Parts: sequence; C-alpha cells; structure tokens
Amino acid sequence: MVSTTTQEVLMYPKLAVEALPLSAVERIFHLARIEDTDWEDTDWALLRAPLEIADHCTTILKMVEAAISRSDGRPDIAVRLRLGILLTTIYATPPNPHSPNLTPIPMSSKSPFLFGPVVYKEKTHHLQGSPDWFLWYGPYAEKEKENVAINSVIVETEHGRSTDGVPQALAYMGMIHTQRRAEGKVDSSVFGLSTDNDQFHFLTIDDKSEWSQLDLNYVHHFQEIVERLAYFHKHASTLSASDHSDEPQRAQSVFHAENRGIYAVLVAFSSNK
Repeated sequence: MVSTTTQEVLMYPKLAVEALPLSAVERIFHLARIEDTDWEDTDWALLRAPLEIADHCTTILKMVEAAISRSDGRPDIAVRLRLGILLTTIYATPPNPHSPNLTPIPMSSKSPFLFGPVVYKEKTHHLQGSPDWFLWYGPYAEKEKENVAINSVIVETEHGRSTDGVPQALAYMGMIHTQRRAEGKVDSSVFGLSTDNDQFHFLTIDDKSEWSQLDLNYVHHFQEIVERLAYFHKHASTLSASDHSDEPQRAQSVFHAENRGIYAVLVAFSSNK
C-alpha cells in the first residue's frame, strides 16, 4: 500500500465540511450511532469532571445574562459570549487539582483542517473546513509525521440553529478518530460539541467507531455543561502524559491541520472501503 501525500490529496476537488449531511459523514467515516434512552445508564454519566466556576467569571456571566434579558428579542451578540467565557475560565484552570504541575491546555481556534481522499456522490474529493475551536494537547509537528494530538472539537452556529453544526462537528471528529486509529493509538475516542450558546449538543465517538449525542440547555443544565467541557480538558491532560501508539499502519489518505502558522501534516487511513 502506497502512502498518500498532501499534494496528491489537494489535486482532488475541494469539498467543504459544512456541505456534508449527517448520513454522508457516517458513511465516509464508517460511524454508527448509538441511540441512548437513559443517560444515567450510559458512558455519558462518566464524562464529567467537577469544576466550580470562579467568582469573577460568574459575575461576568451574570452581566451577560442581564444584557440578554434587555436585548429586546435580539440576544445573538450577548449569547455568543457565553461559550468564550466558559472556555477561557475552564481551560485556564489546572485540569487536575491533585496534580498542580499539570499545565492548563488552551483551546485553539479557527484553524484549517484537510482530510482526503473521500468519495461523495460517486466523486473523489478532499475535505476542508475550520472548526471554531479544537483542543490540541501535544507538540506540533514541523514535518510529515504520525502525530495527531487533538481530542475534541467545537462548532458554533447561529442562534436557533444549534443542530445544524452536528454533522460538521462529527465530520471533524471523524477525521481525528480515523487518524488516531491509523496511528494505532490506544485511545481513539474523540469528543465534540455543536452549540448556538443556548442549546448544547455534546458528541462522542468511541474506540468502536460508535457515536452518540447528549442535548443540554444552557439555562437548565449550566453546571453539567461546565463539567462536560472540563472533562474534555481533563481527558486531554491525561493523553498529553500517556498518549502513545501501537504499531502504526501504512496510510492511504492525509489529515492536515494548521495552527499559528505551524503545519501539522498527519497521515491517516483512507475513509473509503
């Protein structure tokens, strides 16, 4: 099997991640949805990390809520501040209070992702898109090498259209999951979120390529949302210390991420069977 290079993948027509319907995402990345009926009896109950929001952050959030209440039916700008405030405070907090030497891991934002080749509507393409946020917990690669250190992605949508971002978030997660499996990672699970800052749709792909979704409302489930975002951080800190691969496999496609001007070109298995 011959490895595919980034240049070869870029020869195929570009396909925007946001153009993919959910069914295509599942097919391209060979994902199967698990329908959960009782969240307390599933793994979702375990995907939380205790965290109390600092007083100064609580004060700011209260100011945002006051602005929303005075917005006269147009709360979009104020609502969009919610996630940024939460991410800033959560990811500036040591991920494990019992290990104070662990450095908080900041979220990265608006960086291009590339993955390919993929087949969509009987044509071969390369996927491109930029998630709003992603959590990279390891060093960046300066040349082509097997090294993907991302465990979660977040897609923000317009207010009232929170579910529109689910296929996009799942596609980015599928890229990472496929890559981690190709690298022989012991843990190939990936987390995601699609949100309009009011409705929060948490997503997960497990080691068996099975995905599930948990829907939460900001007003009614604020603390649970905080603890799930904190879990993403804790999980990343664990991986940063222990992430390793079994024997990596030859690659047929490319996953490529860019951040802060540094390119990480990462090989992955082709998503086509």
